[in-house]
Amino acid sequence: MPFEVFLPEQEAALFRRKQPVVAISKNSIRLNKTAYEKLSAESVELAYDRDGNAIRVRRADSGFKIQNKKITSKGFFKHFGLSLNGKFLARYSEEESSLVISLNNTK
Repeated sequence: MPFEVFLPEQEAALFRRKQPVVAISKNSIRLNKTAYEKLSAESVELAYDRDGNAIRVRRADSGFKIQNKKITSKGFFKHFGLSLNGKFLARYSEEESSLVISLNNTK
């Protein structure tokens, strides 16, 4: 099996590219500045696509509160049996006013 090299500047480059990136832990989803600005919401709805292995974070009038760019989502992860940890690129959907986080590729 070939070796894969990790360079620390690669991780920092994700945030400099102005792409929406989320950091997921067992209890929360943390948005980078770009992701937070794209959503521009105080509350969000979280949904999970089992077939596509993706999380949708959509602007909502009520639901999970965003505090300091962080969404406390332990119950959501527990409900769907998700055990995640890492940084993921997100794609913003204008038509749905939502971020779609593919869980297949960690960054």
